[in-house]
Amino acid sequence: MNIVIGSGPAGVAAAAALIDKGLPVTMLDAGGELEPELQARVANLARSQPEAWKTAEREAVSGPLRYNSEGAPLKLAFGSDYVYRDVEALQPVVADGVDAYRALSTGGLSVLWGAAVLPYSEQDFTGWPIGSTDMAPHYRSALEMMGLAAEHDGLSRIYPLHVRPGAPLDASRQARFLLERMTQHEAELQRQGIHYGRARLAIRPPDAQTGSCVRCGMCLYGCPYGLIYSTQHTLQTRLAASTHFTYLPGYLVRSLREKSGIVTIHAVSRQTLQPRQFEATRVYLAAGVLASTAILLESLQAYAQPIVLKQSDHFLLPLLLRRSSGRVTRERLHTLSQVFIEILDREVTRHGVHLQVYTYNDHYLRMAKDRLGPLFPLAAPLVAPAIDRLVVIKGYLHSAESAGIRATMDRSAGDTALRLDAVSSPSSRSVIRAVTTLLSRNAGRIGASPLRLGLRIGRPGSGVHVGGSFPMQAHPARFDTDVMGRPPEFTRVHVVDTTVFPTLPAAPPTLTIMANAYRIASGSQQEAGATA
Repeated sequence: MNIVIGSGPAGVAAAAALIDKGLPVTMLDAGGELEPELQARVANLARSQPEAWKTAEREAVSGPLRYNSEGAPLKLAFGSDYVYRDVEALQPVVADGVDAYRALSTGGLSVLWGAAVLPYSEQDFTGWPIGSTDMAPHYRSALEMMGLAAEHDGLSRIYPLHVRPGAPLDASRQARFLLERMTQHEAELQRQGIHYGRARLAIRPPDAQTGSCVRCGMCLYGCPYGLIYSTQHTLQTRLAASTHFTYLPGYLVRSLREKSGIVTIHAVSRQTLQPRQFEATRVYLAAGVLASTAILLESLQAYAQPIVLKQSDHFLLPLLLRRSSGRVTRERLHTLSQVFIEILDREVTRHGVHLQVYTYNDHYLRMAKDRLGPLFPLAAPLVAPAIDRLVVIKGYLHSAESAGIRATMDRSAGDTALRLDAVSSPSSRSVIRAVTTLLSRNAGRIGASPLRLGLRIGRPGSGVHVGGSFPMQAHPARFDTDVMGRPPEFTRVHVVDTTVFPTLPAAPPTLTIMANAYRIASGSQQEAGATA
């Protein structure tokens, strides 16, 4: 039996690769679903067009804003925190200066993500035992699963599309202004290492049930029409349709043991905490980097032995457009990232910086109301014109120029918890300052000026691009894995999530997570002669 642990991007991709080979797969997962009453409200919205929605119906699936450590809105699913529920009790972490995002839900964090996708470039694979050529066919497999809204543009020279994309989502007026301005100055921007293009988004292609994007502005809460890809979609369609697939929710894996060609999985019931064991001939660990790291350290009984996780430092930077594009609060638009900007200036960074540009979404207005409180009605005549010209960048650095996270499995009185401590980087803030200076110098060519006072640098882990605790190596040591994601102590356990990434490049990791999981799962069966 092949058992996949976890239902996020890595787990679903690994399961799909095995199903494609006609092999039986059982998926163990913590599970967790949106509350039925909220799901009913979402389904009700999906039966009509946004102009028919009542304000109360929209607000019921938006929920109150909750803020993370950066002061930005915490990502929720239609106003629900069910994705994070029970994580502190069931996946204990002691974090010092670190944001430790984990998910206990069907689909993992894919039910909350921003749908931004890019493959890694050839340069991004520096330090990996595999390269872009090895990954190309698996990028295609992953993109066929999730769907891609994109276009051929300047980014294609750096990041190949790999598949024929669907049409990009309609750009907002603010995004069109930025793209037009940058196009006028494209040659000079490229000379300075600034490359740009439409955001590439994992959007399911239109069909008879879902249709196409109606620009309802709900993207940051969740798409009522189900257009934003989530691994739940693959679970409910492609995998569920296979007679070789079994989904077992409600279990949390604690450790693995391998003996005589059998892997014993030690798990507990999410509801009762009663222990349960499963046996497999091959296991694919895709629980998410923090849970997978804890499982591996527990399996190796590597207590009080620190290892360092890699992550992409993350920052938020507001920009003020050179002119207003009209009253943005009245515009029909999608609220995912609209534009990608890639910084490849060697004077700024040796590894590249990825910037996602977000134009208007209603968080801006809601945050202004929260901050100003009873003063908001008086300030509204000033707030509205400012919001008309406001866009926000989410920026990511390469892990080589970012802080690290020291992870240690602590055990006391029979209980274990993963301890996480920040490891500072001497270069991170200087790179972010250099990016801000480069953007300021090109404000006229980009069409917007950075607001330096609004810069917010997240704590390690805040960008949720974390991995590398057991990196793939050509010649793995104890806390490494081989190119098939196997720690030296195991021959039939394959780690398939970001736990095995040797580096975390600046580009969004989800597409590479899925492609690498697909590569490992399909390749592992070839190695085994498809006998596992």
